[in-house]
Amino acid sequence: ERKAKREENIAKREAERKAKADALVARKTKKKNAKYSKNEVLRLKEVYDEYDSDKSGSVNIGEMHEALLGTILSGSSESMLNELDKDGDGSVTFLELLKLLYPLATQQDFDVMMGWVKPPEPPPPPPKRELTADQLQEIKAIFSLYDKDGSGGITVKELRDAMKGTFLDEAEIEEMFSKSDKDENMLLDMDEFRALMVSTGLWDADY
Repeated sequence: ERKAKREENIAKREAERKAKADALVARKTKKKNAKYSKNEVLRLKEVYDEYDSDKSGSVNIGEMHEALLGTILSGSSESMLNELDKDGDGSVTFLELLKLLYPLATQQDFDVMMGWVKPPEPPPPPPKRELTADQLQEIKAIFSLYDKDGSGGITVKELRDAMKGTFLDEAEIEEMFSKSDKDENMLLDMDEFRALMVSTGLWDADY
């Protein structure tokens, strides 16, 4: 019975030691995988984007230095940032900033960090639908109605007259005409007018 008890205690201590060893390995693995803080990188990107107001992908070094003073990365000096200004244009990209702040990081680490701050992919455009024969015929009829002089093109005056009394004022109609007049000949041909009509969404189709 004593022998059995002793073996039980030994087995229990071995199990405890194994559990502690496994926990230690898990902590080390977790520490290794979390070598760089995602929250820190995201916060840095937020600060960076606040100064990248034109979304050009580069920020003035002086402004970046000032921005970092309010973060946990405030130890980064302006002279260190200047080291990144290889071409002397006084600006720094976000990747260059990461390379400065994390000099021991590998290219794989930087790829992971840039993945953290990568904007989400835009949704795919809706599938294009062809106009039906009836819709095309309807637009042609409207075109003929607007083309008062039968010249084969609609002038801005003809478009203003046709749309008089709508919710659009003259300035908005002229702007719409200008955007639709792709060849800038001051006339809307059938193709330009059709694209204009489709852009209104009345036919629920893309041309």
